[in-house]
Amino acid sequence: MQTILETERLLRTWSLDDAAAVFVLTSDPLVMRFLSNNVPDRDVDEARRRVERAMAHHEKHRFGLMALVEKSTGELIGSCGVKHVYEAPVIELAYHLRRDRWNRGYATEAARATVRYGFEDLGLERIAAFVDEANLASRRVLEKCGLCLEGPGEYGGAPCLVYATSGGLRATK
Repeated sequence: MQTILETERLLRTWSLDDAAAVFVLTSDPLVMRFLSNNVPDRDVDEARRRVERAMAHHEKHRFGLMALVEKSTGELIGSCGVKHVYEAPVIELAYHLRRDRWNRGYATEAARATVRYGFEDLGLERIAAFVDEANLASRRVLEKCGLCLEGPGEYGGAPCLVYATSGGLRATK
């Protein structure tokens, strides 16, 4: 199943051909530092397995993380989407970007489109996000997408902050 959630600059589903570009992203310790499995990939095979898991999730649930492709360059610059948390009834908004594309509004653009897609097209009732308290940039992205801080929580055994929304996109500036 091929899904393209198009924004002005981004978003499509994965291909196994993305593994090398994913490795560039997931081998960067600064990109990975706030992710729950913050161990950088060691080689392209690990990145390929990451892509395969994302593709399998998408096939099973008809949604999942999608590749962020910068239209102006055709480069894969990250990922964004909604996915099940450990096959639990929680749907998580998740995203990450190559470091050289930080501070350009890509995360907000992709996350807003994903939240809108989750509510309008998928009929989701609630979308949550789990973020390290120190990750101020990501917390701001979540707030811009209408997610509100619910309080402390845990994700993958690590403490975090839980943000969520059940009312669709309430974007802020």
